[in-house]
Amino acid sequence: MPSFIYSLRENNIFICYSRNNVSFVKRLEQEIRRLGRDPWIDLEDIPEGNSPDDPNVWHLIESGIKGADIFVFVLSKDSVNSSRNRAELSLSLIHISEPTRLRRISYAVFCL
Repeated sequence: MPSFIYSLRENNIFICYSRNNVSFVKRLEQEIRRLGRDPWIDLEDIPEGNSPDDPNVWHLIESGIKGADIFVFVLSKDSVNSSRNRAELSLSLIHISEPTRLRRISYAVFCL
């Protein structure tokens, strides 16, 4: 496989999920890392001691979404019922339509 495929910047994959699905997401993250990629995931990209539901860390989530070329949504009853997950998905949809966006965003959905 050509090396340029893996030359995208770090954290260009954003994973949106419910904490109730963390065991699946950890396996997904391991597989993505095995492919040489570094996904944005709240467990690693939000400083320890901070909750992703804390409004004071929303700017970190927003930055992760805006820096993503791939938005992964782990679809489950819990993720659909999460207001934070819905806000993340909404932001990605708003961000994809920004006129200054130079790259497309790809979406991947995993159904549990």
